[in-house]
Amino acid sequence: LMQKGRELKRVVLARAVRWHLEHRILRYRRAVSRIGKPGLVRHSISPEARLSEHLMIYYWWGQLDFGGDELLESFYALAPSDLRAHAMWSVRQFLAQADAPPAAFERLRKLIERRLAAAIQSRSADEFLPELEMFGYWFVEGHFEEQWALTTLLSTLRLTKKTHDESNVVKRLAELCPRYPTECVECLRLMIEGDRERWVVVSVEANARDVLRLALESNVLQAALAARRLVQDLIMLGYYEFRTLLH
Repeated sequence: LMQKGRELKRVVLARAVRWHLEHRILRYRRAVSRIGKPGLVRHSISPEARLSEHLMIYYWWGQLDFGGDELLESFYALAPSDLRAHAMWSVRQFLAQADAPPAAFERLRKLIERRLAAAIQSRSADEFLPELEMFGYWFVEGHFEEQWALTTLLSTLRLTKKTHDESNVVKRLAELCPRYPTECVECLRLMIEGDRERWVVVSVEANARDVLRLALESNVLQAALAARRLVQDLIMLGYYEFRTLLH
């Protein structure tokens, strides 16, 4: 009898959650259709930004997905680049949940792969750069399979040449460099190429030196050559402290 009671409670709760979600989806659908239109009350955090956060929460929980009611597809079709970037930024709060089910992280993996594919296929990849730059926050958490995370970071950097949380990104590259020296040097090179203010090298010098040193000492010829070229480029840019790596 107690078992039947618990089962009934579970069914009732599941139905209640589903009913709540269905009504939420109706509200979200109306909100998505109004993205960018006048008439919304403006706050320090806009209703559109809150909407994007809610969509990411339900996606993380597995209550929303692509190919279902097309709510997420509509959001990404209508949202401007800064709003899509905010949605990616908001995912940071989930990445701290190390005990989350693997399926939740798998959904995030599919999301960034989907956005990368859209950027590559687009005639104007610049529209996607702000959201792709957010992957740096994902990369440093270490919850994803390391080779996939590094390959994905490299793919985003080939488009953006920038990422967020640069200091921790380069620190993570130094940790991965013994196993993936070629990819780590390439990521570092792209970040330096995109650093017009010349701030990245200053802020990550110690870890950048570690990446380059490990690549130079590796048994991977391609990585060693790429590291040597990057050190020479840095010296030409005036970062003379890197000369010691060539001695």
